[in-house]
Amino acid sequence: MNTIGFSVDTFHQEFIPLDVVKRAMKAAYEVGIEQIYTITQNLGPENINNLFNEQNKKIAEEISKEFEFCQVINSELQVRGRAVTQLSKYFSMTTIPSDKCLIFKLPMFMIDPNGWVFHQLCHGICIGNAKENSLSEIIGEFNYRKHPIIGKIVSKGGPQNLLEIAIEKGYKPQNGYADKCHLCYSVRNFLRPFYPNILQPSNIYS
Repeated sequence: MNTIGFSVDTFHQEFIPLDVVKRAMKAAYEVGIEQIYTITQNLGPENINNLFNEQNKKIAEEISKEFEFCQVINSELQVRGRAVTQLSKYFSMTTIPSDKCLIFKLPMFMIDPNGWVFHQLCHGICIGNAKENSLSEIIGEFNYRKHPIIGKIVSKGGPQNLLEIAIEKGYKPQNGYADKCHLCYSVRNFLRPFYPNILQPSNIYS
């Protein structure tokens, strides 16, 4: 392992003290990990002034000042998990977002404490469990186009493909969604009983 990233923003620090993250970053540097970066999620573009983004700037400045070796990466908040219930009110709700998801085309993988393996940065869509099979086996056999959930998201129509499956199984669409992640998350939450070993872990979903 030569790269490690930490989520550092006002949303994560509500639950994880910044000092804990700092200790982990220092430890990563001391053991020789080459690339260390933080990911800050802003509510809308980072140049939009709101309470969340202002606090994010302060946190990013503190990290940059204390850890010169760290690269700070800014991104826009994706509406999923707790954000669905707590932050979607800050967004204009689109009826049905139609753009497909492109992040799965890059070879990046994550493992959570329970062994669930995710492709890219999308928690809640598993490609295997490292406590049951070796990581090399899981990654070696993975094909994002053939995955029953990811394959639908990366195809033309994006999360709408999952929406159609969910509607056939009794899902009732909302009047609007904040973004494609909101649509995808809401539909996946409904589909969990139909894909029990893929739409995991349970704590990702409300």
